Amino acid sequence: MITWNLALLTLVAGIGGTFQFGLHISIINSPSEHIKRFMNQTWVDRHGSPFSSETVTFLWSLVVSSYSVGGFLGVLVAGELCIRYGRKRIMLWNNLVAVLGAVFMAISRTIGSFEVILLGRILYGFNAGVGLNVHNMYIGECAPQNLRGMLTVSIAFFIAAGKLAGLAFGTSEFLSSEAAWPFLMAISGIPAVFQLVTLPFFPDSPRYLLIDMEDKEGCVKAMNQLWAESDHMAEMNNMIAERNSLKQGKRRSVMDMLRDRSIRQQVIVLLVFCGSLQLIGINVGCIIDRVGRKTLLLGGFGFMNVILALLTATLTFQESYTWVPYASSVLIFLFIFSFGIGPASVVCPLAMEIFLQSYRPSAFTLSGMLNWVEMFLLGLGFPFIVQGLGSFSFLIFLAYSLSVTVFIWMCVPETRGRSMLEITDAFHQLTIRRGGARKDLERDTIAVTSTRL
Repeated sequence: MITWNLALLTLVAGIGGTFQFGLHISIINSPSEHIKRFMNQTWVDRHGSPFSSETVTFLWSLVVSSYSVGGFLGVLVAGELCIRYGRKRIMLWNNLVAVLGAVFMAISRTIGSFEVILLGRILYGFNAGVGLNVHNMYIGECAPQNLRGMLTVSIAFFIAAGKLAGLAFGTSEFLSSEAAWPFLMAISGIPAVFQLVTLPFFPDSPRYLLIDMEDKEGCVKAMNQLWAESDHMAEMNNMIAERNSLKQGKRRSVMDMLRDRSIRQQVIVLLVFCGSLQLIGINVGCIIDRVGRKTLLLGGFGFMNVILALLTATLTFQESYTWVPYASSVLIFLFIFSFGIGPASVVCPLAMEIFLQSYRPSAFTLSGMLNWVEMFLLGLGFPFIVQGLGSFSFLIFLAYSLSVTVFIWMCVPETRGRSMLEITDAFHQLTIRRGGARKDLERDTIAVTSTRL
């Protein structure tokens, strides 16, 4: 059973973590016209003439895309910082970045500078880039094995909650006004301060304390605080076995991870799924530890394949019948629902589970880099895809979804109820059965030994 301390930690980590990512994405839409007018008026005050409409559009594109630039920079350093200073400490420091970004947003109109809006967006992006990675690692490592799926799904929930909060704040009559939009853009400082005040009452993750810091006493104390006082020897033995298998504790970089053929299968799985955060929706985390990750993935992608095919048809005949637009709306809702109960609810725990401690920070760095690059390219290229293909645009996503469904069936083992070492061994067995290089595995793979107590 989940304890109150663990539930509170999930809330605190989420509000200052991936909630910020969702909030930053959605809150920028409401004050867009106010910010464009502010940039134009600022230029008139400085130089006596306004921007051209093309220049205003370009500057607004910079404001939007600078968030992705900051996010990419954040994921580049998040893994190394987590290894050196710990998950909890980096989450605390990351809040200072968000507070500084909020200050820049709040004073932008007062000092008459649209440049600080760009700087604030970069800082927000950096905060989100670090937060996506560290929140995922921290909450996953704080969860006991039987609750790991449910708690890591909270990452996706807080992204969705942040998007909803951004939309709600944006529709506020006061905050969306001409005079108050800087305070709307600065509202991210509130969850940052909340986490700064509350997170110090919780420990660092038990896995980090035992495997990275070799602090057995601190690990026991953290488990008792988060999981309630009990006999946690089975969990601790799994951590000790993992620590002993990490080749003298050597940490692996992203390039090490890409070169190591013994984890090639996990890397491919990570690259296939990590971009799915762009389509995140409402999910049902309570069933993930009962049904299983692979089952939810196959079911979710299977429904999505059917819905995308039907959606292509309804969009093609949108003008032919009066009921077709309503059918399209229903299909879009069903698509989001299917994604929410399938891929969206599985991506976060899967990325946490398929790598051992030595590779985990680099794995999140790699997935985060791909996530931010994908966000930038999708925002830049999708309007041209729609312009060129029209209602057939979804066929591209249908082809991708079908290929991922086949990939899941053939290449992804079930991770529900397994320890990290058992999951690693399952990937190795899949590689061997598919004709992988046995000699490379024997030479390069991490030695896996486990005992059932």
